[in-house]
Amino acid sequence: MKKALLLVVGLSMIFTASLAFAQAGNVVIYSDPGYTSCDTPNSGTLFWYLRHEGHNGATAVNFKIDGHGNFIRLADSWNFPVVVGQSDVGVGIAYGACLAAPTALGSTIWTGLGTAAPCSTVDVVGDPGSPTGNIEGVDCTFNNKTFPGGSFLTVASDGSCQCGIVVPVQETNWGQIKALYGNN
Repeated sequence: MKKALLLVVGLSMIFTASLAFAQAGNVVIYSDPGYTSCDTPNSGTLFWYLRHEGHNGATAVNFKIDGHGNFIRLADSWNFPVVVGQSDVGVGIAYGACLAAPTALGSTIWTGLGTAAPCSTVDVVGDPGSPTGNIEGVDCTFNNKTFPGGSFLTVASDGSCQCGIVVPVQETNWGQIKALYGNN
């Protein structure tokens, strides 16, 4: 009996420790329903599709789409019933359960004004109304997680422009770099 209890306690500690390192992931924006293209036209009616990717289980997300004045939101269509806000001013989406990645969030319709320069971007950014002003998520143990960055669409690209996930630069020092390669 003691061994079984010890095993249960040990496994729960491992499970709890793994949740402590849970990743928030990223909100990724695509220009196709198959989630493969991150290039969008400059003008016309545009359909964009969003997924919450790279997380270890989540219950909610909060973000904004920034078209930098070159695009106007027409409508949002989310896959979840509890949604507060709009994608162009800040939106919070509650999943209603702990869901695994990738989580399809829904789609949004925008119109392009034809004013964006080639290789400019449409960005997923933090909701200005959120407590931190960052992209945020809630993991399956109801802990708030701040996202390192969102993703972006590239406007009117010929294929030579970079698009995808924004990876922020982190401060480091020579000792931290040496530590990556051992004690050599």
